[in-house]
Amino acid sequence: MSRDEYQAGAIAEYGLDPPRYVISLQRGDTTVLAASFGARNPQNVLQYVRVAGRDELYLLPVFVGHEWEQVAQGVRPEVTRHGADARARLTPPMWTAAIGIVVSGLT
Repeated sequence: MSRDEYQAGAIAEYGLDPPRYVISLQRGDTTVLAASFGARNPQNVLQYVRVAGRDELYLLPVFVGHEWEQVAQGVRPEVTRHGADARARLTPPMWTAAIGIVVSGLT
């Protein structure tokens, strides 16, 4: 949603003030991307997300937030390659040397 589609006070209605949790991707001391994850929509299939530095609110499928929660909690999510029989595990050492993950608010 663009900034003109919601009121500033409505951020709390979307579960973003405060957010359920914040995921920050960092390279060294620099934050590359930070996203605040809020409530789910009434149909329970989308989740409100706000990206730091942007006015827009995004509705992402709930599985996106779920996967970030799994990564934040140290679970290795499965990634399917070329069909259900060819599965590979995404292990953090492949990419955390360059990008670090900082989680706030997730319990």
